[in-house]
Amino acid sequence: MACEWSKAMGEEGLCEEVIEAILKMGFKRKASFAHAFVDSNRFEDWLTRFKLKLVSFKDLDDAEWLTSPTCGDLRAFWKKSSGEELPAPASAKHLPLLGSLSLPAKFGAADREALLKVFENNYPGAALTPETTPCLPYLQTIQSQCQQKSWAWVAWRRILSEAALWDVQSRKAGTKKRDLTEVLAEAAGLCGEEWDLDMGGSPHRIFQILCTRAHAYALCGGGHLQNWLTYTHKFISHYSRKYGAGWRAPNPTEAEDADREVLTEVFKQVLRDGVFLDTALDCVVREDFFRHYLGPRPRLVQKALPGLEEDFVVKKPKRRLPQPLTDGKKQRDNQGKGKLTGEPKQRAQSQCLAFKKTGKCAIGADCKFQHAE
Repeated sequence: MACEWSKAMGEEGLCEEVIEAILKMGFKRKASFAHAFVDSNRFEDWLTRFKLKLVSFKDLDDAEWLTSPTCGDLRAFWKKSSGEELPAPASAKHLPLLGSLSLPAKFGAADREALLKVFENNYPGAALTPETTPCLPYLQTIQSQCQQKSWAWVAWRRILSEAALWDVQSRKAGTKKRDLTEVLAEAAGLCGEEWDLDMGGSPHRIFQILCTRAHAYALCGGGHLQNWLTYTHKFISHYSRKYGAGWRAPNPTEAEDADREVLTEVFKQVLRDGVFLDTALDCVVREDFFRHYLGPRPRLVQKALPGLEEDFVVKKPKRRLPQPLTDGKKQRDNQGKGKLTGEPKQRAQSQCLAFKKTGKCAIGADCKFQHAE
């Protein structure tokens, strides 16, 4: 068996050093090598680590190694062994619209549990909570994208976690009666739900939505979880940034538009340039695409500030005249409100100090103070 396996690798053009390294890693037959990698992304990660097993290629950097003829022979041999065909390059202008993806009919709750087990093995440090675990209808959409290599941005209101889906369905059950067909369809995950709550401006809620999307793509093999979480943290750091007077952070609608623009650029790189999804995610994070779409917005003044005219000239405030004193008392009217009654009380006039001390005033009759004996 081992001789036939080694002979098959030699016929595909693999050198002796590569064949010996593959045998030392425990791949004793063709089936174990073909089914050890769930997709091409996992195989590319394995190629990067496999370089350390080869003495002849240990000094090469990753870029030269991944474009070497030896890597080309390994890719061709793995694709031939696993029966996988290279996806046909699609044009960037033919990006699928939301809702145009056909959901796989065979993908159900049992398949999701199998994906969760694989996820726990691949990412032992990642914690899945009900707030960040994707629900079955949304996971079907992402699974369809990964299988068909047809990437599309999904609106935030359709990114539902298990907790969000339970909340939406519980409120629907309390408002209207549903027939048995609708209930069975929802149990099978065949109904597309939407988040009908107010999104609000909380960065924490948006962070949970983006984490749910990251876990969905990582579960279905659409990129590495670490790259999606790096994208999420970079997005939230720009969204929750504080600005000075006259500027404001983008609102949730503007943030969702920014996410659509950046993620559409990621999918364009995958479909148009033929790069891997992890490479495209790393590119937009490294180049900081978020600063173009999540920058500060000018704070609009809804009404003129007090003391300003139309030409922004400060007006001189009007002087308030003193209110006349009254010698009356407060009385209650029919509505119980107090009011002052009585005649206005004259203010007492001050005495002239010069006349008080010397009996004379230099101003005379024109003095505004009282000349009292």
